[in-house]
Amino acid sequence: MKELFGNEKFRRMVFFIMLGILLIGLITAVSRSNSETLTEYAQRNPEAAYAETDSSWKDAYTTDVSSNGQ
Repeated sequence: MKELFGNEKFRRMVFFIMLGILLIGLITAVSRSNSETLTEYAQRNPEAAYAETDSSWKDAYTTDVSSNGQ
């Protein structure tokens, strides 16, 4: 084990793996800090999130079987 940690190639490999993990963690932290959750969007835009407008997407779908031509 002492020979393994004394090996320069092994130490360099461990260093680059740890550096990669740290870099991925930093990128993830930055991307999450600037993101908006769906709950936050719904709180800011309730008319869009809950379809409370006159031209709602819910109006495009009907559940009446007689109106689909069958």
